[in-house]
Amino acid sequence: SISDVEVVREGHQSETLLSVADEFSADRCFTLVFRGRRGNIDLVADSAKEAQAWIQGIRALMENMENMDESTKLDQYPCYGNLYLCLFEVAL
Repeated sequence: SISDVEVVREGHQSETLLSVADEFSADRCFTLVFRGRRGNIDLVADSAKEAQAWIQGIRALMENMENMDESTKLDQYPCYGNLYLCLFEVAL
């Protein structure tokens, strides 16, 4: 979920994106860095404008999530913080 994203890095800031720097310009590339042991996701947009739209949108969602109190998070996202319990209830 968006709460698992630690930071959005712009440009060729990962080994993978550095390895394709000749193929894709830096202004089209970005990386989602996740908290914990999850792998990062490297992305290449069709244009610099599209990349900025994604980057700004993801950062806005991250900021919105950070500014929510726990009660609001639970109201907005019923499975927030307890995905396994939520999946168990759905299975019943």
